[in-house]
Amino acid sequence: MTPLVGVEIGEKYHFHNYTLFVVLIGIFSHLNALYSNYFRVINRLNEIVFCQSVIPVSVFCLLFFFKGETLLNLILWAMLIGNITALILFLSRERLQTFKPDFSLMQPMIKKAFFLFLYNTFFYLILLSTRTIVSEQYSAVEFGLFTFSYTMANSIVLLFDSFSFLIYPKAINRFSKADSTEVLRIVDLIRKNYITSIHFVMYLFILLFPLIILFFPQYSSIFECFALITLTVVLYSNCFPYSSYLIAMGKEKLLSALSGVVLALNVLFALYISLFLKTGYEYVILATLLSYFIYNILLVFFSNRLLIDIMTFGKFLRLTFPARLFVPFFIILGLVLFDASYICYFFVWGLFVLLNKNQLKEIMITLKKIAQDSSVINV
Repeated sequence: MTPLVGVEIGEKYHFHNYTLFVVLIGIFSHLNALYSNYFRVINRLNEIVFCQSVIPVSVFCLLFFFKGETLLNLILWAMLIGNITALILFLSRERLQTFKPDFSLMQPMIKKAFFLFLYNTFFYLILLSTRTIVSEQYSAVEFGLFTFSYTMANSIVLLFDSFSFLIYPKAINRFSKADSTEVLRIVDLIRKNYITSIHFVMYLFILLFPLIILFFPQYSSIFECFALITLTVVLYSNCFPYSSYLIAMGKEKLLSALSGVVLALNVLFALYISLFLKTGYEYVILATLLSYFIYNILLVFFSNRLLIDIMTFGKFLRLTFPARLFVPFFIILGLVLFDASYICYFFVWGLFVLLNKNQLKEIMITLKKIAQDSSVINV
C-alpha cells in the first residue's frame, strides 16, 4: 500500500500508510459518539446497539477469511464503512435540533468541557503511553503479544461498558441531588452490582485461560501478560463511582489535575520498568496497574473530603478497596508475579465467591429483573 498522506510517524510500524484511514475513522466515530450520547438520553437503545456492534461483528467475521496485510486493510475499511453506516442510521432516525446560541450559558459550559476534555485525554493517554513504550522498547512480536493480551482482556468488559454507558448520566444526575448518606448508598450499590460483577467475570476468564487459548494456540505464552492486564482493567473499574461523583460536584478541574499527575507517574513507572529494570514486556503493564491504584486512592480521598468531615483510616481503606475485593485481587496478583501453580487460581476464585456470596446473590436478582424489564437499569 502506498502512503495516502505524507505524514512520517511510527516508521517502525509504517503508520504513515494508514493516516487517512485513521483520520476519517476518528471523525466519523466522534460524530457517532455525539449521536450515541443523545440517543441514550432519549432512551433510544436500538440505534446504539447497532453502532456498538456493527464494527466488532464485521471485524470478527473477517478474521476467519483473511490474514496478513490484506486482513489489516479490510479491518480499516470495515471500521470506516461501519462508522459511516452507523452515522447514516442515526441521521435517518432523528436529527439533532438546531438552537439559538445562548452566550451566557456557553462560557461556563466551555470551561467545564475544557477540563473534562483534559481529564478524558490524560486518562486515555495513560494506557496509550504504556503501549507506546512497549512498542518502542520491545520487538514488534512482543508488542503484538501485548496488544493481543490487552484486546482479549478489554473485550471481556465490553458488556460492562454497555451498562456503565447507560447508567453514567443517571449516576451523575443522582449524585448531584443526593446528600452524603445517599451518595454512599449509591456508591455501595454500584460496587455490589457493577464492580463485583467485573471482578467475578475477569477472575473467571483468568481461570478459563487454557480453554480460551485453544482457539489461539500460537498465543499460549501470554498467560502472564493477559492476567496482569486483566487485573489492571479490574482496578480501573474501581474508579467508576467516585469519578462520576466528582463530576457531579463540578470538580472537573480537580479530576483533570489528578489524571494528569497519574499519566506522568505512569510514564515514569513504565520507563523505569522497561529501561532500568529491563524486565519482559509483560511486566510494563504493572506501571499502569500501580498508577490506577494511586488514582483510586486519590479519588476516594478527595470524594470523601466532600462527603465526610471525619473519617478513620480503616473506613478510608474500606471505601477505597473493600476487603472482599482487595484480598482475592492481591492474592491473584501475587500468584501471577511468582508464577504459582495453576491450581492455586481455583482456590482463589472459590475464596472470592465465598467472600462475595451475598453480593453475588443480589447480582443474580438484579439480572433477573433486567431480563424481565430492561428499564430497571437505574441507580
